[in-house]
Amino acid sequence: MIQLAQAAQLILALVLTNSGGEGKSTWAEVLSALARLAGLNVIVADVDPGNRGYLNRNGDGSALSLDWSPAGTGQKALADPALWFDEHLAGRNLAILDTGANMLAAANPINQFIGGLIEVARRKGAKIVVFGVTSPNKAGSDDLIEMMYQRFRRGAEVIVVQNNRDGSGTFNSSIAQLGTPIIGLPHLDPGLQTVRLRRCMPLDEVLTTPESGFERATALIAKRLMHAARQEPIKEIVGTTALESLRTLASQAPTATHYRISNLESADNASLTANEGVAKAWSHFRKADKHDASGFLKASESLWDAEQRWLARGR
Repeated sequence: MIQLAQAAQLILALVLTNSGGEGKSTWAEVLSALARLAGLNVIVADVDPGNRGYLNRNGDGSALSLDWSPAGTGQKALADPALWFDEHLAGRNLAILDTGANMLAAANPINQFIGGLIEVARRKGAKIVVFGVTSPNKAGSDDLIEMMYQRFRRGAEVIVVQNNRDGSGTFNSSIAQLGTPIIGLPHLDPGLQTVRLRRCMPLDEVLTTPESGFERATALIAKRLMHAARQEPIKEIVGTTALESLRTLASQAPTATHYRISNLESADNASLTANEGVAKAWSHFRKADKHDASGFLKASESLWDAEQRWLARGR
């Protein structure tokens, strides 16, 4: 397994999906943020000219842009992977290529360029990691992983990223039988996603410079990302420093929430505090002894008060 955190060695990471909307750019920005929080030297290349998902989320200048078309602005670089490697990847710890959907099945110049870049990277001692991103109830996910395995099994590590986009956690059971490492990317409520996307900047900057009025929501995003950061395949890439950083950034997060954070209005500090209060009151109520009339009444009143504070927020 890869030990990037303990060695100054480049990892070239490809992020792939078999269709759009599965969370490819989401995973690319999460991986990039974790690496930066760990103090690593990271570069991202957005290789999806039809979408530019990474650049659209993280802002101009957050990634290099590579064009698939022969007439694209990146054509000179595409013609010489060795030159591109020396110009952009030398001295880096991690290079992330956020590719276009179903890129493995496409016959285009960028495929040839990436193939050449992988060979250059291998010759220079880099490690190759291929992330296949899938989401719940997605047909064809196991086909993508099988295709990735057949193409990259020699000299590369294939890792499956299960992006729990809808919160159902319902993934194809056959993926677990393929024998590749699996990373779980936790679900973010719509309100938390809105908080993240309100500012077009890299995810690690969103986390370290929370927007006024949404500090608790930003901390909750950091808390959710701790789930990804503590998984072994990620610790082997970025080490444990990212997890430690996230733990600090998550210090203001609610300990629990009772209601779904469905929109921006339910994600502000006051709403999350009220939501947390309901969760705590319900927990206390469930533990109350119904044979203790005084204690049970007190727990009931506390729950009533907490629900009223939530309702007073107009959610």
